[in-house]
Amino acid sequence: QSAIILGIHLNHFQRALFERAIIASHRKGWPYRNHRKLIRKIFPLLSLASNDHIYYNMQYPATLDPNSSLVDYFPWKVMVRDGTLPSELSESMTESKNRSYPLEVNGRFYNPFNTFNLSEHATFRRLMSMAYEAMTQDKSNIPGKEILDETLPIQIPNMESLHSPPISDSMQITWIGHATVLLQLQAKSIIFDPVFSQRCSPSQFFGPKRYRPVPLTIEELPPIDVCCISHDHYDHMDSSSIRQINQLNPNAKWFVPLRCNDVLERNGVAPDNIYELSWWDEFTIDDQVFGDITGRRGTFDMWKRLWGSWTVIGKQQRFYFTGDTGYCPAFKEIGEAYGPFDVAAIPIGAYAPRWFMSPQHVDPEEAVKIHRDLRARKSFGIHWGTFKLTIEPYLEPRESLAEHVRKAGLPADAFTTMKHGETCVYYPAQRSSSPQAYVVI
Repeated sequence: QSAIILGIHLNHFQRALFERAIIASHRKGWPYRNHRKLIRKIFPLLSLASNDHIYYNMQYPATLDPNSSLVDYFPWKVMVRDGTLPSELSESMTESKNRSYPLEVNGRFYNPFNTFNLSEHATFRRLMSMAYEAMTQDKSNIPGKEILDETLPIQIPNMESLHSPPISDSMQITWIGHATVLLQLQAKSIIFDPVFSQRCSPSQFFGPKRYRPVPLTIEELPPIDVCCISHDHYDHMDSSSIRQINQLNPNAKWFVPLRCNDVLERNGVAPDNIYELSWWDEFTIDDQVFGDITGRRGTFDMWKRLWGSWTVIGKQQRFYFTGDTGYCPAFKEIGEAYGPFDVAAIPIGAYAPRWFMSPQHVDPEEAVKIHRDLRARKSFGIHWGTFKLTIEPYLEPRESLAEHVRKAGLPADAFTTMKHGETCVYYPAQRSSSPQAYVVI
């Protein structure tokens, strides 16, 4: 039978909506002309641009199995524009067939994954349950400074090393705390989710306070070439830090997901230095490819700004930065599209209680799954040990990670944690047999 050929790739959520509508119309015995009307009504709901030209030939099989998906009948993942036939498509035009894309409806972004239900998650009863557990079941037990200096020591970075980023094949990474990571690759210094304030909050008078200090100040950072921000939560996008970094590095390039530019512009970043990317978009700087890729739950301001994770592809090594995320199929897509990665920064903390936090923050067990999905050679944990955001014991992320790495049958050093301020140097995989393949400075 002839197929329905759409002018744009439908992600899994969009396709499900379309399938249900078509099956419902088929059951009702609607004639062919009503199917055309149905398509015109459904397309706006699927957030397809009005200028997308659609070529379709809707001829159905005589019978449809109501228990089957229409994908059994029609080749969905075919991209056709302006009447181009499938035989004329190049491989590059169809390479996105196994990738998920954000759904935008009425100016708001939604995940294409069935991992979060706002109507169920944000009920008054659930919010009250979360507040009650935060007050009565808090097991974080964060001790005083003397004990913290032993359990979560601060390592003062080697400033000479930071200000002399590697030029050749090595990749130098410094964990500054929480989700703030400094990547130095091919003589470029790239910082992710810079937060140097004492509180991750709209005000420094209230909100989650830092219980481990930053190991260095913004003034002590090396010259920043690129800044990547994953999403607009205050523990990832800090206005004060943006202003200071921009003042010291006025020519730095800022990469953010769609519609996050307003926060940067309000804090003095020149519009010409801002690059807004959607999922799977890429940008090349001096042979380094930056990509905004999926794996993120919506923001608390009702998803008006997109979220994303980042990959940096150098000449010989690949780095992946997750930000924070719930577990979803996207990581296998990312691993297939861009992996294997030499190093991945994956969140391991701020995950309890699970019934509330799982859609947006993975736990250590899920973090290990992400490590495997990404096909990462090495990973290190972020998003823990810095701000008190949730109620799990403050050292549990590190301890639980080691346990799940062992259970997964991975080498103990495949997925580890770093000290605040610690710098690690990684070499390409072909040099992994060298005793200096993994060097701690």
